[in-house]
Amino acid sequence: MPLTDVEIVIKDQTRSLTQKGFGLPLIFGTTKDHPYTVYTSLSAVAEDFQPTDPEHLAAQAIFRQSPNPGRVAIYSVTRATPTPGDLAAALNQLVQQHNDWYWLVFAPRQQQESDLEDLGDWVSAAGKMFVCTNESGMTAAQIVAQAQAINSSRVIYFAHTKPDDYPDAALVGRMAPVQPGAATFKFKTLDGVSEAGFTVTEIEQLHEAGGITYVSKFGVLQTSEGFVTDGTYADIQLAKDWLKARMEERISRVPYVNDKVPYDNIGISMIVEPIRTTLQQATALGIVARADDGTGLFTVRAPRREDVDPNDRANRILPDVYWEAVLAGAVHRVRVTGVVRV
Repeated sequence: MPLTDVEIVIKDQTRSLTQKGFGLPLIFGTTKDHPYTVYTSLSAVAEDFQPTDPEHLAAQAIFRQSPNPGRVAIYSVTRATPTPGDLAAALNQLVQQHNDWYWLVFAPRQQQESDLEDLGDWVSAAGKMFVCTNESGMTAAQIVAQAQAINSSRVIYFAHTKPDDYPDAALVGRMAPVQPGAATFKFKTLDGVSEAGFTVTEIEQLHEAGGITYVSKFGVLQTSEGFVTDGTYADIQLAKDWLKARMEERISRVPYVNDKVPYDNIGISMIVEPIRTTLQQATALGIVARADDGTGLFTVRAPRREDVDPNDRANRILPDVYWEAVLAGAVHRVRVTGVVRV
């Protein structure tokens, strides 16, 4: 006969699901074969790479920014005979085991003709972001043509007359720790990067091609734009990636912490609530635009149980859950009209 009259069993439902990160950059190099390794300091990088190695120089550009992500991953492969697609193949092999990074920096300053296009195609398919720059010695016309050839919402082409300043890595270092979608890539000052030195006409041509560069305005060095190479804005792509990831995580948690999500209107509301919560968080972070009263400009709709096709109910599929949000965007230019009178 038991000596206790009450038995209590507690189910642990506090464990969080793994969240997709947006702050870890990957420096992809070709100096030597080196396995994927995460570093938290430049001194740790120096244990594996010489100070003159592109991988070390890229890491240095990242770590010297303020703020900076606090850690970088480095992965390097030798290219005895570079061939089209070999870089993509190496990254495909890498992400089978290490896919927790988001930003790609290509360390070599000497590139094969198709390298940037190949890597741009790869990140577009993989859902990552790539910040790249041109080789030394390229003319402005060649740089513009190269930027035009990479038409992607996931590639920032950071043109510079001194690519050995590693402006691409510096921009990643500056932006990786920032909340995705809540900051524009324009107006950013980068430690260790000199003015690019393009003419006004060349900068305009570069912007038309979807590229950006580094300029001085009122004595302050700053990024000239926030474009990706398809002509849209980088913060928009980051916002979409963040919304997708956080909604997937929150919705996935619902069946994880509940033995069953019933197929009734209460159960449907359990699925809708994490969507609404994510959009409310996005509003608070400045990703979703606000109405005058401060509420987010978004809507969420889901069907009622009685309106769902019986076949979908039988197959346990909840269709037609829909949301729409107005992204806040950012102010990049201002037009002011003034009138003076006497």
